[in-house]
This record gives sequence, structure tokens and C-alpha cells, in this order.
Amino acid sequence: MKTRLHPWLAGLFAVVCSLQPAAGSAKLPLDGFAAVVNERTITIGDVMMTIHEAEERLRILYGGDELDAKRRELFRSGLERLIDQALIIEEFGTRKDMQIPERMVDDRVNEIVFERFNNDRSALMSALAEDQITFADWRDTIRDRLIVMALRRVEIGDRIIISPTQVRQAYEERKDRYHSPGQVKLRLIYLPLENPPEAAHEAAVAARARIEAGEAFADVAKEVSQDPSAPLGGDWGWLDPAMLREELKTVASGLAVGTVSDIVFTPEGYYLLQLDERRDASTKSFEEVRAEIEAELRERESERLYADWMKRLRQKFSVIYYIPVEPTP
Repeated sequence: MKTRLHPWLAGLFAVVCSLQPAAGSAKLPLDGFAAVVNERTITIGDVMMTIHEAEERLRILYGGDELDAKRRELFRSGLERLIDQALIIEEFGTRKDMQIPERMVDDRVNEIVFERFNNDRSALMSALAEDQITFADWRDTIRDRLIVMALRRVEIGDRIIISPTQVRQAYEERKDRYHSPGQVKLRLIYLPLENPPEAAHEAAVAARARIEAGEAFADVAKEVSQDPSAPLGGDWGWLDPAMLREELKTVASGLAVGTVSDIVFTPEGYYLLQLDERRDASTKSFEEVRAEIEAELRERESERLYADWMKRLRQKFSVIYYIPVEPTP
């Protein structure tokens, strides 16, 4: 299928054109070959049209040389996906046990018209015309996608078997992942040592006296604390006490919910702590995470089966690159 260069792809095109063509070939135009699978060609334009949305996101996240490197990486990964698709379609052509009825293609076309074009076929045709794509070519892409879905289901989806024993074993092996340590929800007031050092201690004593007299810890923290959490009333949120320095960890571990600590001295200054809430350590049960583990194991097995399948197809069919890429393992 022929494609045209959209304005927002100009930058990516410049990067792709910086890739040197294979030895003995001429400099690649936009619709020059990126690769050939058997006699099925994949052009540079084909790749660029499949990755344009991801390329737009890259431009937001990166700039300069890093953006160029990310664009090259994106182009190569897009090319590999199209090669995989072409390999699957070639394999489908050798299978006498499978077929995609034209009615199925028509049904999918109608679904797309309904979902994306408000059931307005003329809107679809206008969009295709804007991209200089014929309806026949577009319909062929829909058919190709159905082929890929069908063959992936047979070669991968139907072959994934995850036993209950595997799921249970995975749970036992990674039990630490599902363990949550005890946590505390703390507020604190910090008063750094000043000259004279006694001033910080006096300020800490005065702050604690105000709290004992009935003022809210948060209000006092906002007024006197010199910790970054002061605007939040000293709120440090939920944390594992083990993350705290030793002096504070010991105090936080021994506080009852709703109570305020004595003044805590450190070489840098004085602290007051208030414990708002406490969560006990816990470990999610097998039943709580069984579905999550099974999905993860299925995904891992799917990736393994897919990699093996693509390796076999690359041995079965000819794949010729016209731009340098990392070799497929």
C-alpha cells in the first residue's frame, strides 16, 4: 500500500534518511524499500505511517540527539512489527486449514464505520481520500489484521496452558512481592539548631506546650516547622518506619495513634512527631493475587511462544533488509 508523507513526519523522515542503505543500493526515497518478506515489500512510508502517533509522543518527551536516537529506535521496532506481520500473512497463505471469509472482512469494515465514523461511510471515504489510500487497499489491511489475529490465536493463544500448580509455585517464589511492611502516617515539626543552640530547644518546648494546650499539631507545624512539609501541616503521609533515621524510627515505632512524641534530639535539630494512623504489616493471600499471577504467566508464555514462532518463520521465509537494523536473535 502506498503512503504519503504527512507534515508532522518530516522530522522522523529526516532521521530515517540518515540511515545508510544496504551496500550497493541507492539512497532510499520515502517509498523505497525498508525490507522485503518473500515478495511482499515494506516501504519506509509504510513504517512511518504505523509509528506516527508514538513519534508525536517522543517529541514531547525528548529533544536534540536523544530525540533522534529514540526516533531511530522507534522506526526499527516499527519495521520489525511489520516484518512479523508480513511473515504471518505469508504463513497464512500456506495454510490449507484456515481461511478468512470475505463476509468476515465486510463485517469488520462495517464495525469500523459504525464505531469511528458514526456509521457514515462517506466520512470513511473522505478520510481515506485525504490520506491518498484507496478503499480496496484499506480493506486489504483490514483483512491482513484479521489474518494476523486468527493465526496468532491458533499458534499462541490456543497453546498457552498455565496449570494451577504453576500459579501456586509462582506465588510461593515471589511471596515477598506481595508483602507490605507496616506503615505509619506521620506529621512532624522540625526545628534546626541555631545560634545559640538553646533557641531551637526552647522553640521545640514551646511548640509542644501549645499542642498539649489544645492547638492542632498541623496548625503549629505550619507556623513554626522548618521542614518542607510545613505547608501541609507537617504531613509526611504513609511511610515505612524503617525509612526513617534511627532516632525517629525508634520514636515512631513506639507511638500510639493520635499521640505526640517527646522532643527528639538529632545532631541537626529537634523534632516532634505525631502518629495519625498505623497499618500493620500484611501479605496478600494467594486467592487475592491468583488472577494477577496467572495473567502474568500467560503473558510471559505468550511472548516466549511468539518469539519462537517468529524465529521459525524467519527461517522458513526470506527476509531482506534495505536499511541496517539489529539482527533478530
